[in-house]
Amino acid sequence: MRTRRIAIAVAAALVAGLLASHDAEAQTVQRCTPTNTTHTVFVRLPGVRVAHQTCVIRFAPVGRVKAWVHTTWRRTSFRTRFRRYTVQARLELRDVDVTSLRCRYARDMNRLARGQRTCETTLHVSQAHGWTGDGRIAYRVGNRRTARGLPGSPSV
Repeated sequence: MRTRRIAIAVAAALVAGLLASHDAEAQTVQRCTPTNTTHTVFVRLPGVRVAHQTCVIRFAPVGRVKAWVHTTWRRTSFRTRFRRYTVQARLELRDVDVTSLRCRYARDMNRLARGQRTCETTLHVSQAHGWTGDGRIAYRVGNRRTARGLPGSPSV
């Protein structure tokens, strides 16, 4: 009887250990720059501020990954009107572009005093590690064109 209880306890411990290791491997991981909850202001123009956050996520356990750029803006006036505001989100594996998407926001940014949008890539299935999210913005106000890269996310 005592041997049987010990065998059951050992089996339960083994199952718990296997489940714990499976849960550790099966965690969905999201990483963003500057953090998972904050944005960095990249555009400061009369009456408008625009901030961005660059992210990547790995959905476990099948290894689906995607990247996105989350954009927020806030206006104090409508002095500045965008002729163009484009955000590019890129999913990269060890600094090599795998997929990207461009999103245009000028119309919404010129119409709404505040807002947020997310430009996200399609899901990519891979067991590889080292995926990052990256991005770029380009905008035009009057005849002035500006383009700049966004800092990439940490890797997953």
